[in-house]
Amino acid sequence: MATERLFGLTVLAAMCLSMAQAAQTAASQQAPDITYLGVDKMVAECRPVVVSIEQEVAPGQYAKLGTGCLVNPQDPVVLTCKHVVEAARAEGPLAVGINTKEGKMVVSVHVVSTSERPDLALLKAEKILEPPPRWTGTFDELLGSQRVMGFTTFAADSEIAEGTGTLMIGFPLGLGNEVDENHPVSRLGIVAQGVYTQSRFLVDADASRGNSGSPIFLCSTGKFAGIVFAQAADTISIIDDANQKVARMPYGASLAACIPASAIRKFLEAR
Repeated sequence: MATERLFGLTVLAAMCLSMAQAAQTAASQQAPDITYLGVDKMVAECRPVVVSIEQEVAPGQYAKLGTGCLVNPQDPVVLTCKHVVEAARAEGPLAVGINTKEGKMVVSVHVVSTSERPDLALLKAEKILEPPPRWTGTFDELLGSQRVMGFTTFAADSEIAEGTGTLMIGFPLGLGNEVDENHPVSRLGIVAQGVYTQSRFLVDADASRGNSGSPIFLCSTGKFAGIVFAQAADTISIIDDANQKVARMPYGASLAACIPASAIRKFLEAR
């Protein structure tokens, strides 16, 4: 009887061990953990490449139009969306706001290249309109010390897979006095749809007006996945007293429609 009981306990222990090993194997095959460990370090690394696209509306006064990022295929340029720079009025110079270690500086820029599809524009710096308050060096030295993105940081389409954690950094507009408009806003999300035939991907993260041009980074690798170019959201029609449609307003959860890094690379190489 004792031998049978010992044999039974041995079989039970083996079964438990087998179940534990199976559970461990199954867990290892599940989707990767998207708890965004170390995202604070990732934000600190990525924020310096993010700039605001602005326009001088009065001496020393600038209105934000959207977001851009610093890229460096050969020389530092600012990447944004074509529709962002087209929103600028003719009477004021186009500018970018760059947050440096010495404080914010505003630099005038001009458009060097645009694309309708994908919705992209490249801007080149001209001169400093407002220097950082704590900077005494030259413009070239300051721009040279700023972090930029090279092609080695660009993610392949296959890396932009559904469920992958993302980080979006940009300058959303219309948030009122609750935010410091001189510093970008960081938002976490996931890839909701990968890159397929339309050379775009969707991110499940709320994109507001002003987020066009915001860079998207992959939380798993820190690579540059692309930029936001539109908000994909449910909309409702606003009707006036004459039963005429006057506007369409987004409501509910929204998705950020993004241009992948592969399409951006082709644009940069062709310029």
